[in-house]
Amino acid sequence: MPWKPEETVGKIKKLGSVTLAEDQVWQVNGAYAHIVTIGKRLVHYKMANSLMGRAAKVAPVRVGTCEAVQEYLRVNKGVLVKSPN
Repeated sequence: MPWKPEETVGKIKKLGSVTLAEDQVWQVNGAYAHIVTIGKRLVHYKMANSLMGRAAKVAPVRVGTCEAVQEYLRVNKGVLVKSPN
């Protein structure tokens, strides 16, 4: 069976005590971080002040390394609000 990148590129990244998965929502310092997609080394995420409304929908997608996002969540004591279904 040939290698297919879309199957093997991670949907879940674990490093230390923080495990990232697509479609998670984390609460950090009064804002919310929504994990949009996870690649091999990069995480695409949105930061918004609320979970609902226009602000959450139009927030720009940001990109960071998996390690940097996990470290940010760990250092700032991020709380997992919504897990992927």
